[in-house]
Order: sequence, then structure tokens, then C-alpha cells
Amino acid sequence: MELVDFVALWIAALFLCLWWRYWSVTGGGRKNLPPGPPGWPLVVRAHLHHADGPTNPNRGDQFGADPRGPGPERPALLVPARRFPDPSRVQCGKVCHQLGRVRATLAGPAPELRDGADQSGPDPAVRMDSEVGHGEPHLTRLLNEATEMGHVEVMRNCRLTICSVLICLCFGAKISEDRIKIIESVLKEVMLMTTPKLPDFLPVLLPLFGWKMKEAKELRRRQMECLVPLLRDRRAFVKSGGDPKTSSSEMVSPVGAAYIDSLFELKPPGRGELGEEELVTLCSETINAGTDTSATTVEWALLHLVTNQDMQEKLYEEIVACVGKNGTATEEDVEKMPFLGAVVKETFRRHPPSKFVLSHAATKETELGGYTVPADANVEFYTAWVTEDPSMWKDPGEFRPERFLTGDGVHVDVTGTREVKMAPFGVGRRICPAMTLGTLHVNLLLARMVHAFKWVPIPGAPPDPTEAFAFTVVMKNPLKAIILPRQRRRVEDYSLMEKQRETWIGGFPCQRLNYMPTSMVPSETPLYLVEFRYAESLLEIWVVEDFAAENVVYLELRTTPKRNDSIGMSKRSYMEAVVEGLRAVNTVEVDLGSPDLSMESPLNSSSISSLCDGTARKKICVRLLLSLDRRETTASAMETVKLALEMRHLGVAGIDLSGNPIVGEWATFLPALQFAREQGLFITLHCGEVPNPKEIQAMLDFLPGRIGHACCFGEEEWRKLKSYKIPVEICLTSNIRTETISSIDLHHFVDLYNAQHPMVLCTDDVGVFSTSLSGEYVLEGAKCFILHGTRLNLYFSDDVVKQELRQIFDSAARELDL
Repeated sequence: MELVDFVALWIAALFLCLWWRYWSVTGGGRKNLPPGPPGWPLVVRAHLHHADGPTNPNRGDQFGADPRGPGPERPALLVPARRFPDPSRVQCGKVCHQLGRVRATLAGPAPELRDGADQSGPDPAVRMDSEVGHGEPHLTRLLNEATEMGHVEVMRNCRLTICSVLICLCFGAKISEDRIKIIESVLKEVMLMTTPKLPDFLPVLLPLFGWKMKEAKELRRRQMECLVPLLRDRRAFVKSGGDPKTSSSEMVSPVGAAYIDSLFELKPPGRGELGEEELVTLCSETINAGTDTSATTVEWALLHLVTNQDMQEKLYEEIVACVGKNGTATEEDVEKMPFLGAVVKETFRRHPPSKFVLSHAATKETELGGYTVPADANVEFYTAWVTEDPSMWKDPGEFRPERFLTGDGVHVDVTGTREVKMAPFGVGRRICPAMTLGTLHVNLLLARMVHAFKWVPIPGAPPDPTEAFAFTVVMKNPLKAIILPRQRRRVEDYSLMEKQRETWIGGFPCQRLNYMPTSMVPSETPLYLVEFRYAESLLEIWVVEDFAAENVVYLELRTTPKRNDSIGMSKRSYMEAVVEGLRAVNTVEVDLGSPDLSMESPLNSSSISSLCDGTARKKICVRLLLSLDRRETTASAMETVKLALEMRHLGVAGIDLSGNPIVGEWATFLPALQFAREQGLFITLHCGEVPNPKEIQAMLDFLPGRIGHACCFGEEEWRKLKSYKIPVEICLTSNIRTETISSIDLHHFVDLYNAQHPMVLCTDDVGVFSTSLSGEYVLEGAKCFILHGTRLNLYFSDDVVKQELRQIFDSAARELDL
């Protein structure tokens, strides 16, 4: 017999056997079986798995229940939950048992063993050590990633945090983050290895996937290698009665508090104590199930908070009302936050971690919804249909947390005890035993993340809500967002971030006026190239909060818009990041211009006093000056001026010329500066930073609104300056520290002050010169205060703001008796 004939005969015999098995199981068509997909079952099943995937919401509507299951030898019943009344689920619980599916081991413990383990822990009431539970490592990791990348990836960070918490709950040990990352990576591979594959639906193809078994064995070896040391350390700790010297790991939970402590004592009927293989399997399942479902829920919740800023602010206000701006949300606190609970419940409803509950199998032939369920058939409940049913939910496709406060979800019970309208944890006797713990993790993590940061979408890359299946239903494209700190944290909390910031800024010599957080940074700076938006927005927040803390009421910020085509950065997107940062400030009220005020209704004296004594929310007027870098071309300078004109409504008041004073020619920038002045923009020039009489004379003849520094003037330049009465911006500290001026006594400030020449006292960056506006005032005391109070007309602001500032200074002068 030819080989081809033999193979054909073998295949024909195989199909005949499978067909006979299918015919005998289904009763030869004599019973009222649920309707299934048309066509030959083996082929249709392969088509469904390949084409639809496990999360296709249309399969149940199109085909109804499917008895053809994962193979002819074990038929399956797909139950679309909205087609069957609640009694069907009760009935199914009586005649079905939960399958002990292979998930984390090659054989897996018996179902009754898993049930006993689930009932023994982990205890949701366990309080973790403060180092693990307070959440600061998670927030610090987010901030560090944002510093390096410009944004954060939610799923990866949440998985790592929840995994570390669950490792602590399971083994009672605190381990290093590097070790946690290794365990999390291995367990993630285990999780993905056990998701449904084609042989699960067509077991006849299993021999063709022998290489998968080899991969599984190698993965199992790595899994044991990761977790067995923790297991043995904990066993030694328990046997010693809690002696920390017996364990190489740092134990943070007392004896009896860790999940595995209860497993050491578990002895299923007819079996002895559990072996290491079984203990690793049970702990792996607990860690994996809790990690992925909780992290997935947090990611979906943040998706909606990122795309709906009003909803995010409402949640933030609730958190602040409960714990304050500088507090930390605890387990007791989240129970007092109804809107947080509503957001989490709506996330469970709209994005359940799984579309199916765990598989069940009929122990005997029974009827369900009028159909016959064969004995030993798989029963799969597609619970997502309940949450998508318009007869149960108004506008089910919308994400609306308020429905759980005043709408159709007020009386909904996620456990399904009263009514099954959602089942994120399953229902009945087989409900998830860690439901309370998982919900607590989601609430705490979400509360702390929103409390610490404002989450905004990455411009040009909005979040993609497309679903994908990876053990749970996740976002196909993981959520990435920009985070902006809600308030300045203690330096010790984010010491690494502060150090990076100071190194980044302080590494470049600065001869800038006022505060110019990124104009001093060359385009080749690695952090700047990676993601400028986050860094720029974050720095603007810090700048404003620093000045507001010193009771500054008017602030001009200068920044140089930069273009970098290699990372898709335009001058406009750069400035949008600046404005984004200013708008994100929430510790003070930031006025970016175009105030709806009138001269007839200035601030009254009582409101001014309250602003100054701290009893009212501080307000700071901020105006932006776009700087022309002396390395730019005429065309590039003109582009910046036009951008300034387009953004005047966002607080842009004028143009500044700055940069390396020995680079570039004055004539290069003159056309752009002339155009800016013609269009009504204020002009200020960095002038006389180095000896260059010809350029200094040309700048003075241009008659700018102000000049900066004026450190290297000759007699002729001083004469012309005083003759033209051009106001001078003075930065005492930076002039002395850069040795442009040898001492304060020799500073030209003294001569200009005595001549009553118009001046404005300014400050450079604290990260470079270790000074502040208060530090500048200390140098000259009351003279500086009087100087500012009499020079308000020199500010690049409108008359309304100047009038408000006059009243503030007059009020302060009376209090200071000046």
C-alpha cells in the first residue's frame, strides 16, 4: 500500500471515529440540543477560533448556544446570559462543577484542593507592612519613568505594583524590585501559556504541538526556580515560630498572616501535606489572577479618566475632600469615597476583566433554558451580555459612573446576590474568593494615582480603546499617558527626580533673566529629545509653585520654542506643553491673560489683605515671553514671532532675544523684532552680557521695552541708556556668581538706583544660582521693595493687572511701614 493511501485511510478512520463520538454524545439528534453553528463541527470550530477569537460579542447572537465545545469528546454549552433567566444560573450551580483547568502546572491540583486553598486565603483583612502598602514606591516609579520617557505605561507599572503586594500577601516577604520583576515576568509567561490555544478546541491536533510541551516544561522549571526559595524561606520562618534569623528573605508578616501559611497546614482528604509543586501552583494562580485582573481594571478606569478630564477632576476633588492634598488614601478612606466606588463599579460593568466565568461541567444530563445539556458537557457563561443589555442598562455602551449613584445601578450588587446585572467576579458558590481584596487593590491604587498626578493624554496619540484578549480583556495598545504632579512633593520623596532635574538644568551655564526653565537646554540633551512635553510641563508647575510660595503676584516666564523634526516636535507643540503645565497648577490660581475685569471693579482692600495673609487662595499673574535664540536664522526668528502672535490669548506678551552672546549677529534678528513691535508685542533684549560696543549701541537705538543685565557697558553706552530711559532688568545673584560683576558693592544697580533710572529686579534659576526672588530682595532690602512698587508701569501686562498690583503693593507697604 502506498504511503499516501495509508495516510488517507488513517485520516478517514479518524474522522469516522470522531463523528461517531459526536453522534453518540449528542444523542443522534433526538434530543433538544441548543442550536449551533451551521456546517461540519470540526471545521466550523476551527474557523470560529481562528476568525472570531474568544471575545467576539456577536458569536452568541449569531449562533446561540454551541454544544460542540472544545472537542467532540467533550461538548460545550455557551450560555448567553441575557437569553436565560436568573434561575438557570442557580440550576446550573446544582448540576455543574467548576473545572480544574490546567492553568499553572502540567497536571494541577484536584478541584477540591483548589477550592480548599481558595477558602483558606488570602485574607482581605491582612494589613501589609507600610513599606509595601503605602504606595510611594509605585508613585516614585511612575515619576521616574515619566522623567526618562516623557510618559508612563499604565499596565506595566500597575502589574508590577500589584504583583509585589500579592507576593507579600502570599509569602509574607518583602523582596527587591529586581526580583519582583523577574517573578512577574515569569508568571506572565505562565499566564499567557495557559490561555486557550487551537489544540484546546481541536485536541486531534495536539501531537503537532509537541514543541509547546517542551516550552511549558522549561517555563515550569523557571517558575519553580523563582518561587521555591520564597516558599522554603517562609516554611523555615513558620517552623521557627517567627524567628527572622531562619530566613534569608525579609519577613514582614507574622506567622499565620501569609496565604502560604494556611497551605502548609492544608491536608486534602486521602492525601498528605502539599508538595512544593502544588504550593507553587496555588500561589502562582493567586498572584497571576489578582495581578492581571486588578491591573486591567485600573488601566480601563484610567482610560476613561484620561479622556474625560471633568470626571478625573471630580474624582480628585472627592479624594482631596477626604484625605487632604498631602494625605495618603487608606483602606478606610476609600470606603468614604462614593464616586471612586462608582468609577470602579462602572469599570467592572463596562470592561469586565473576562467575558466568561471559569468553565463549568455538567455532572449529569439536565435541561437549561429549555435545552438539553449532555452529561460532562462544558458550560460557559458569557457574562458580558448582561452588561451590554439595553433592557437592563440605560445607554449600556456609555461609561457613566453616576449610574451607580442615582441611576439604574444604585441597587446593583456585584456579587449577584439580589439580581444578576453584572458579574465581574462570577456569581453563586463559585464566586471569586478574592473579590474583596481585588476591589480594595483597585480602589486604593486608583485613588493614590489620581491623588498624586493629573493624567492627560499624549498630544497626537489619543488612547485606543480597542480590546484584545491576553488571559484577561486588555487594551490592544497599552494605555500611555502624561502625568503632572498635583502638588510639589517632599524632596526626600522624589529625591531621584529632583537630582535629575538639578543635574539637567545645572549642567548648563545660564545668563538668562527671570526664570527660563528650558531655554538653557541645548537640543542634544537626551532627556529633552526623549520627551520634552512632560519635562516642560512639569517644570512650569514647579516654577509657578516656587514663586507663589514666596508670595509673588506677577511673573514673566521666558522660554525658547524649539523644533526637532526627528521626534515630531514643533515650536507650537513645545509651547502647548508649556501652557499645559501652567494650566495644571492647582495650588494657586494662574491668570494667563485676557482677564474679564474692568477698571471700575478693582480688588478691594479686604481681598488684597486676604491674598497677602494666606487666608484666600493665592493668585499669580503669569505672562510668557518667547525667546529668540541667537543661533537661529531670520526665518526661524520670524516663525517664533508669528507663533507668539497666534498665542497671545494664552498669555504670550512679548519677545525676548537671548542665548550665547558671542553667537549670531544683531542684523539677523532685527526684521523679526521690528515685525513683533509693529504687531504690538513687547520687546526685551539681553544686552551687554559681553563687551560689544557696536551691538550694544544698535540695541539701544532700537529702543526696546527693556534690556537685560547691561553688565559690560562703556561710558558712551551708559550715557545713551540713561538718556533713552530704557528700563533695565537686574539679576544681582547671577551677575555676581558668574563673576560678570565682582561684588554687590560694585554692581551698577547702585548707580542706576541713585540716578532713579527705571529698573526691574529679577532672578535666575534656583537650580543654577541657588537663589530666589526673596534672595534678591535680601541683598538690597527695603530699597528693592520700593523699587518694584514704583516701577509697575514697566511690566509687560495690561492696565487692569497693573492697577491690581499697585493696590497689593500699597497695602503691603502700609503693613511694613515703608
